[in-house]
Amino acid sequence: MNKINRLLLGGVLLFCTLPIMSKAYYLCYCAGVENGQKENLGSRIPKRSLYVDYTNYVLTIPDQLLGYTLTVTDEKGDVFSCFVTSNVISLPSNFVGDLEILFTSGNHTFKGIIDAK
Repeated sequence: MNKINRLLLGGVLLFCTLPIMSKAYYLCYCAGVENGQKENLGSRIPKRSLYVDYTNYVLTIPDQLLGYTLTVTDEKGDVFSCFVTSNVISLPSNFVGDLEILFTSGNHTFKGIIDAK
């Protein structure tokens, strides 16, 4: 391949990824608190934060969150909740603004804020 073909191919690959434009949001892990005491999780190493993608009311999550319960609260206080069985979740289109998302399973919780403007 000559230099021009490589340059064109690189430009096409770059251009093809631009329409996706999904935003990555990081979720922080929160240890369970019961009766004012944190539970012993068996490890002193903090859990790694996870990230989710949000584009056009569609939330794409990693496999680690399958089996968790998702709770989304918008600025007006409206709540959307579901049991996560798929990596792709469609959120209601009337949820706009800063959305607080919570993934919970037992005493394990991941939470974050998504800008859905």
